[in-house]
Amino acid sequence: MNNYPLVSIAILSYNTGNYVIESLNNVVEQNYPNIEIFIIDDCSTDNISVNLIKNWIKENTHLNLTIHANYRSQNKGAHFGLNEIIHEWR
Repeated sequence: MNNYPLVSIAILSYNTGNYVIESLNNVVEQNYPNIEIFIIDDCSTDNISVNLIKNWIKENTHLNLTIHANYRSQNKGAHFGLNEIIHEWR
């Protein structure tokens, strides 16, 4: 992996349902070998997005990816999520 710089991929979710799973699957189906994923659910109210994300993470532990997930209890918007990734998780 040392020949490949780490690439961080951010996925922001709010009531995305199965679309967030499609996004996560697209990330792992590409062939770049050194990635990490940041997932922020911005207090989804659809009663499905958070569970889908949590199940996807459990089902894909075999991929040896670094996955950071934050499930907010208050909606703060996409700009806040991106700033969180840049400033708090680095």
